[in-house]
Amino acid sequence: MVAEFFRDYGRYEQLMAPVQLVFFMLGMGATLTPRDFLGVVRRPQVVLVGGACQFVLSPLIAVAIINLFDLEPGIAVGLVLLSAMPSGSLPKLFAYIGKGNLLLSASLDSFGTLASLVTVPLLMSLLVSNYLPADFQVPFRLVFKELLLFLILPLSVGAWLGQRVPRHRHQIPKWCFRIGAAIVVAMIIGSIGSGRARPFAYGWQAPVAVILFCVASQQLSMRPFRLLGWPRANRLSIGLDVTMRNINLGLAVLAIIRESLLERQLAQGQASLDDGVERVLAGVFWTILFYAGAAAVAGILVALQFRYAPPEPALRGMPAGPAPRAATEVAPES
Repeated sequence: MVAEFFRDYGRYEQLMAPVQLVFFMLGMGATLTPRDFLGVVRRPQVVLVGGACQFVLSPLIAVAIINLFDLEPGIAVGLVLLSAMPSGSLPKLFAYIGKGNLLLSASLDSFGTLASLVTVPLLMSLLVSNYLPADFQVPFRLVFKELLLFLILPLSVGAWLGQRVPRHRHQIPKWCFRIGAAIVVAMIIGSIGSGRARPFAYGWQAPVAVILFCVASQQLSMRPFRLLGWPRANRLSIGLDVTMRNINLGLAVLAIIRESLLERQLAQGQASLDDGVERVLAGVFWTILFYAGAAAVAGILVALQFRYAPPEPALRGMPAGPAPRAATEVAPES
């Protein structure tokens, strides 16, 4: 049974990747309220600046690091893919720990999730086509369709359930996150056991490049907020949202690309992917997982730094973002 799972893991991954994303988005949706979405309308300039840091600045940093380290295709595609991802479910928890602006974090989550319908296929098409087979095109329509089906729809259903059954609102994300996490663990074990992901296969440059991308994206994204005189709570929220991307969505998009490549190979009479293509996909998978660990460490460090920092002197102007939600109003996610 186990040997069969490892042998046919590629086929199982195509099912597990979207399923785990659905559970995570259901759970994330259940934590949202109408107030979270109103934050985008009331303070659009803050969310737009945050979105520019997330979907413009971060991809530029990824491209710069790719060229600086002359990274191999798998790691390069992985960095670009990560830079196109919206934030995940953890930034709100870390913002709670660091006394950040939870309402802004939720607003950025909502905006980023919707924006990913465009940013993911667009950035992938523009920035990674050179690293894939010459006649292969990133399936823009397929990626858009899958994002709509496995990202926006479950997020909306989760938000509806959270409002419909408020008594169980905190139980829904708890169980959804647990199920989703169990599937992700199975994917990690399957990839390692099948030989598709080798944790130490990329030398020292790849880990350094991923860590540099993580830290640079975090620190540089907070700079515009400081220059504009916006409060520290807002800076922390954008720093966390840019750092802690939706890893689950990245895994799902990777599975979509793999399936499209496999269909292309089958149409050409080949039963499996070329070794070179498999190495690229394995590199993307490694990058996503390594980044998840690096982002968690970077996120908790900056949250603790902000939590225990001395009071900040008033910056110029009034806070332009949504007022930070009091810690007593929001409990951290389980």
